[in-house]
Amino acid sequence: MGRHNDYPKGMARDGRNGFFVTLPDRRKKRVGDEAIARDTQQKTNLLLESRRLRDASEIREATFGPLVDLWIAEELPNQPWSPGYRVNQLTKMRRIQRELGSMPIRDADSRFIKVHLLKFCKGGELFNKWLRVFDTLCAFAVETKQGQVTANEAANVVQRSESKKLEINRKVRSGLDVLGFKAIHTVAEPWLQLAMEISLLTLMARNEVLALKHEHFRNGQLYVIRKKVAADSDMGCVSIASTPELETLRSRALRLNDVFSVYLIHRRPIRRKRAQAPQNREDWARISGDYLTKAFLEARDACGLYTALPPEVRPTFHEIRGMGSRIAKAQGSDRSEIKDLMQHSNPRTTEIYLQGGAAALSDSDYYPVKTLFSLASILKGDA
Repeated sequence: MGRHNDYPKGMARDGRNGFFVTLPDRRKKRVGDEAIARDTQQKTNLLLESRRLRDASEIREATFGPLVDLWIAEELPNQPWSPGYRVNQLTKMRRIQRELGSMPIRDADSRFIKVHLLKFCKGGELFNKWLRVFDTLCAFAVETKQGQVTANEAANVVQRSESKKLEINRKVRSGLDVLGFKAIHTVAEPWLQLAMEISLLTLMARNEVLALKHEHFRNGQLYVIRKKVAADSDMGCVSIASTPELETLRSRALRLNDVFSVYLIHRRPIRRKRAQAPQNREDWARISGDYLTKAFLEARDACGLYTALPPEVRPTFHEIRGMGSRIAKAQGSDRSEIKDLMQHSNPRTTEIYLQGGAAALSDSDYYPVKTLFSLASILKGDA
């Protein structure tokens, strides 16, 4: 049972082992269960905050600042997004609020939005991602009748081509080669070395590597679910034939840092004590995507090979997949084998996953693939 001073605003004890909550019409209601009382009061407070923001926007000319707050309060909680994608979209909304907060929404016509985005969106893909955020926000302004806004101006902005035939859409980041991989690998911590090797051998992306658990190894296969995007889209469900090299990587994971974790990639936290960790034991030593990215960049810069390059073009962890696909091609793998290992997807399997989660998938729903080269040959310099 919580203490009285940590109850949501409007909730209080009633002196009879129950609780009073304040309803939207300001009436008091008695609730016996604390969890139900908290949930009821939190939902009421969210509704009241939305009303307050609406009233504030009606008093003065509608601007982007209050509009973003209103969207966050009303719309963000209802989006079926992964935590990472949710943070990404929230960051974009906050940037709009920071840069355009005092600007009247009705002054942001399609021309203004286009010119504003071109100031910091170098390629078509980034431009279109930001345009979708503006489209969401402007449509919400029309729906909620903000000021004199009657049309979604962002919807009138033409999307940019994302074709790689245009130089502006090509990545300027330096590719990773075997020499660079080995140099970074040498100075990396053991858990990061393991993550790099798994990514190279299986062509997995960062979050896929970090999500690997020991239970994903069964019946001589490694079962992997590769989510393409944060929203509902096709995702790859593949079973990678286990090899002595994969089993060796798994064995090394069991000995990492003398700390047990259900995840292959883990480490003993330096600052956080176990008592301060989440109650879910799986999270005790798990590594976040941002932490891996930061550790890789530090190892990359420490190896000394890329100091002459500007930071924005130095290779990231993501380039490991591209390096692996090039090695596979050079060693005779055809394009279809590489594509299946990297991004095979199946709409039927995706629907099963979306309806029932990973537990609804049987082993036969995973597409069988295999690793395409020997990791030992790369690390020993025989590639």
